Amino acid sequence: METYQLFTILISILAIVISTVSLVRTRKVTEKQLELEEQQASLAKKQLEQIEAQEEISQLANIDVELQGDGTSWELSITNYGEAEAQNVNISWVGEHPRFLDQEINNKLPIKRFPSGKERCLKIARSMACLPSYEGVIHWVNPNGESVSQEFEIHY
Repeated sequence: METYQLFTILISILAIVISTVSLVRTRKVTEKQLELEEQQASLAKKQLEQIEAQEEISQLANIDVELQGDGTSWELSITNYGEAEAQNVNISWVGEHPRFLDQEINNKLPIKRFPSGKERCLKIARSMACLPSYEGVIHWVNPNGESVSQEFEIHY
């Protein structure tokens, strides 16, 4: 074998080694890239689920009932903390209910449309014969047509 043939074989072997190393490295990079794409797809799915859950929450009203007062005058405060408008908001009492001033409850309830962030106050006539606490259930309808009932208790 002549020198140029030997030299040609060595160059060919070197090219095969370089190609093999390149192929192995490319395979490893491709595997990592596929792994990262799977993780990215998983994260995108979780993000989509969170967005859908947030959209559901944004379509719901969240009504809260509190007793507010300074010791001499008292109000029953009904507030919509949710992001959606509530409809047909009403209260039913479990047992005895507080005495409201000037037919407040008849004039202000039910609330046909109760926008987000709004508050409605009902004045209460507090007397010595009042119970220390009252229990009730507030009812409303969300924009999606779902009826909601939530129990509450107020304390003087």
